[in-house]
Amino acid sequence: MKMMSRFLIAMLVMIPVLGLSTPVKATHVISIYNSMDIFNAMSDIASSSTGDDVTLLIGTSFTHDGGMSLGGSGRTITIDLGDNTFNIISSGTANALAIAGGVTVHIEGTGTMNVESDMGIGLTVATSGTLLNLAPTATLNATSNLNNGATVTTGSTATVTNVTGHNFAASALDTGSTLHVRGNATATNSHAARAFNGGTLIVHGTVTTYGNDAVAVSATGVPSSSITINGNVSALGTNGGGVNVGANSTVTLNGTLSAARPIIFPDEDRGFGDFDSTDSSHRIFSGPGNRVVRLYGLPPVIDSANSATFTEETAGSFTVTAANNPDYFTIVGALPNGVTFNTSTGVLSGTPAEGTAGTYNIVFTATNVFWESVAQNFTLTVAGDAPPPPPPLPSPSPPPPPPPTNDNGGESDAPSTEDAREVVINASITPNRATFNIHTDTYISVRLNRRGHTLQSLRFGRTSLVRGTDYTVNGDIFTISEEFLQGLNLGRNNITFIMSGGGNPRLQITVIDEVEYYIEYEPYTPYEPEPEPVALLRLTIGSYTYVKNEILRQSDAAPFIDPAYGRTMVPLRIIAEALGKEVAWNPYTRTVTIFTDTSQLSLTIGEPLPGGMGVPVIVNDRTFVPLRYVSEMLGAVVEWDAVNKEVRVYHELMDFN
Repeated sequence: MKMMSRFLIAMLVMIPVLGLSTPVKATHVISIYNSMDIFNAMSDIASSSTGDDVTLLIGTSFTHDGGMSLGGSGRTITIDLGDNTFNIISSGTANALAIAGGVTVHIEGTGTMNVESDMGIGLTVATSGTLLNLAPTATLNATSNLNNGATVTTGSTATVTNVTGHNFAASALDTGSTLHVRGNATATNSHAARAFNGGTLIVHGTVTTYGNDAVAVSATGVPSSSITINGNVSALGTNGGGVNVGANSTVTLNGTLSAARPIIFPDEDRGFGDFDSTDSSHRIFSGPGNRVVRLYGLPPVIDSANSATFTEETAGSFTVTAANNPDYFTIVGALPNGVTFNTSTGVLSGTPAEGTAGTYNIVFTATNVFWESVAQNFTLTVAGDAPPPPPPLPSPSPPPPPPPTNDNGGESDAPSTEDAREVVINASITPNRATFNIHTDTYISVRLNRRGHTLQSLRFGRTSLVRGTDYTVNGDIFTISEEFLQGLNLGRNNITFIMSGGGNPRLQITVIDEVEYYIEYEPYTPYEPEPEPVALLRLTIGSYTYVKNEILRQSDAAPFIDPAYGRTMVPLRIIAEALGKEVAWNPYTRTVTIFTDTSQLSLTIGEPLPGGMGVPVIVNDRTFVPLRYVSEMLGAVVEWDAVNKEVRVYHELMDFN
């Protein structure tokens, strides 16, 4: 029964138009359980109308030895793996899986498809208009033991998971060819990632080559080629090359680069040269003929100490240093009066003013030109200046005369000089510490305990306070005016009472900036729960259907999760139309611009978004963007349902009725 139903015409629809009936192409559903089914299916496909669609249902896990070819202009072929493992092996020189003739192939399900050739190519996608789509939940691995792992040529597009090859692992050849590798690209002998004569290659995992003198990444040829790597690149062989860039081509690396010859601009030396020119501070390398390499993934690292000590009224300096060539520095937090920070050089310097002693907690941030940054918590301590010297000791007095004697030669009854020695007691102030809030306080009063000494002046640093303006005196009570206090710096400030003798007491004033808030309570009203919000959009990972304004709709592209960033990627057209935004595409800069009522949001394909929010990509001629970043930038709210793998987008400005 299974063999009889293997070839089934699933649908033949007749559409009436003006009283006539026009036939629509059929969809053939073929169940696959073994190699014989594969041979019969390819025969059936070859004999059927080239416009008919075909669905291959993989009913069990098995290995097919002999390769597989799919073609037919305008035809769509769907391979539904289910949850099975489907292996296609070519033991000879034939390619394992060859797709050509302008056919569109969808690989769906949650299973794994491995295509491997011994001496041929693991996967080839050729002829303009040929397309290979890979569902986010499916896996496709391409391998060749002695040849290329996966090759896409003129005008074709393909998506795979992991690629391994002897010569070239992943190759995008000629104008309009695009190859997406969701995982890793590994070559045992030659280039691991190659774009040639106008090809575009995007790899989201690591790129590694083990061959001696081999190059891990190569973008060359005419017209210009482009490669984006969202992982680390390593050339592990002797004299290995990291990135090889030809005229007008570009390589963007969002990871580390490890190779004996990191960047090569091939010229007369056929790729064995060094940098022709570099801008090491920005890590953009430019060669002759508009060759560009952009290296991300090496954020600055602050390697200087996280604390320093300055002294009041004494010049001090400290330099913040960072590895990996930061472009500039920033600082958050208050500095003492008299101290500044140079954001270009990272130099903290100046002379702290009198009365600024204390601890200052600040944050330094080093940032490069690609907005990669690192922050450091830093403590600046300002020590108080040395206290004024004590008054000079009096000159020693001459020894007292011998005590007088009485007529009988006895000692006199007068008191001795030692018994009359004077004891000095220093002046003081009460209290000697006070706090002044610039929002609520108007003065500070203290009591001066003169202890028999005379007040000469009040000083703030080297400046004398003016009586009647800066302070007033009522007996022993000294009141510092609000006008003077408002002019002090936030933090600690010292006012010194200069006495004629007996010490100079200090009043330490801490100036603060604190606002008191008062809560007014609303009259009680009964609680009325708000109605549950209606989602503007509901999208399910891996599904080609979605819900917009509670209406089920169909899409030609399915959301997926970017494994490199863990971000949900959705077709830009769906989110833009749902939010009512217009979108413009610039093919020269590969930039999409979303226009709002008052501003615009621009995203460049292959360039990471700030904060690790993901990377916009083009998959099967559809622009995919990180859902959360774009939605929130446009004022929407995103909710994730982990159980159903569903994302919901809410927009309070939309009318769902």
